[in-house]
Order: sequence, then structure tokens, then C-alpha cells
Amino acid sequence: FSLGHSASGLHSNEGDTLYVSSYALAYGYMGLGLGKPFFAGALKHIRSLYPQVTNMLLVVNEEWKKAHHIYKSLGFREIRRIPGFFPSDTLVGGADGIVMICK
Repeated sequence: FSLGHSASGLHSNEGDTLYVSSYALAYGYMGLGLGKPFFAGALKHIRSLYPQVTNMLLVVNEEWKKAHHIYKSLGFREIRRIPGFFPSDTLVGGADGIVMICK
């Protein structure tokens, strides 16, 4: 998976927005109810290390219903859709990327 750009040029240790670029459970751990507590714990740890972070931003594939539900349950809300952002075997033109933010 490549976005065709590097985030390193935009990174700032003093920034107030965290872009969550990737998050996943190993295949053998999926479906065990670990996704939400693992992600919530990771966010809590990041907040403890970087208290200046007041916004968290991510893009989720519209086909990933369980991930979308986890993000919503943790306070993320949809702010935009990027049509055809993700390749898809089932959706012509690709799956939308749902941009979500949590403040």
C-alpha cells in the first residue's frame, strides 16, 4: 500500500494532530474482540507520551465495517470521503476512503 508521498516532510514532534496511518491485528487474533481494546490502549499510550496531541485523523476503507465501527465507538467521526481511494474486488472504481477525526 503506497500513497505516493512521504509523511516525514510534514512530521513535527510538537504537532497537535496525529495521523494514524496503519493499524491492524495479526490474522490469528481477528474476531476475538481484541481490536477495540488494543486500539483504545494504543491511543491512550500515545496521548500520555504526547499530551499536545488534540486531534487524531485516519482514513478507513468503506468496506472495513468492523474497523469503522471501532473508530466510531471511540469518538471518531466522518469528515470526508475520498471516492475510489482503496482498490476493491467488489466495488467498481474502488472503495471510498472515509476520513475520520477524533478531537
